Amino acid sequence: VILTPNYIDTEEYNPNFIKIKEKLNLLKELNIKKNDIVIILVGRMIFSKGIKEFHEASLIVNNLYPNSKFLLVGAEEENNPDYVPREYLNNLQKYGHFQWLGYRKDVKNLYSISSIAALPSYYPEGGYPRAITEPMSMGIAVIAANTKNCKGSIIDNFNGLLVEPQNSRDLANKIIMLIKKPKLCHDLGEKARESVIKNFDEKVIVKEVLNYINKKNN
Repeated sequence: VILTPNYIDTEEYNPNFIKIKEKLNLLKELNIKKNDIVIILVGRMIFSKGIKEFHEASLIVNNLYPNSKFLLVGAEEENNPDYVPREYLNNLQKYGHFQWLGYRKDVKNLYSISSIAALPSYYPEGGYPRAITEPMSMGIAVIAANTKNCKGSIIDNFNGLLVEPQNSRDLANKIIMLIKKPKLCHDLGEKARESVIKNFDEKVIVKEVLNYINKKNN
C-alpha cells in the first residue's frame, strides 16, 4: 500500500484559468464590488469544518473592514450528526457581508474572485484537504487550522497561515493581518502555488506511485 496526499491538476486550478468576463459576471451575481475583499470557505455543512468560527470571525473583520465579503460554499449534510441546520445557515445571511451559497459547481470561479481561503476545520480531514490545496494552486493566500488533519500542505508564514482550532478571534486576527498587508497576502499566494506545483501536482504524485510500483515489481 502507498498512501499519497491529495493531488491537484495545477493547469486547471490556475490563477489564469478563469476568464475576466466570467469573473465579472460572478461578481455581479453575488453583488460584490471590484474593491471588495472576498474570503471564502468551501466545505460540507458540518460544524467541525469551522462554520461557526468562520461566521464569528466575519463579524469581527467586517466591523473593521466593511468591504470584506465572506462566502460559505457547500452542501447540507442532514444525515450527519454534526450537520449545520438550514435554519442556522439562513440566519447567518441576515448579515449583508455574509452569504451561504450552498452546493456550487463553479468553485474555481469562486476562488478566482477571492483573496483569502480559510478552512478552520477540526474535522479529521486526512491532513491535505482539497479546500486548502485547491485555492493554494489558484495562488490564493490560505488560512488553515493548526491540526494534524488540516495543516499538511501548510508551512506557517511561508505558504499560508495556521490558526488555533475553534478560535474565532485568532482566525479574525489572521484575516485582518492579510487585509492590512496586501503584499504578504500576495506573497503567500505565490508561495502556495509554487508549493502545490512542486509537491501536490498530479503529475508529481502519479510519478511517485509509478516509481513505487516499479521498485516493488523489480
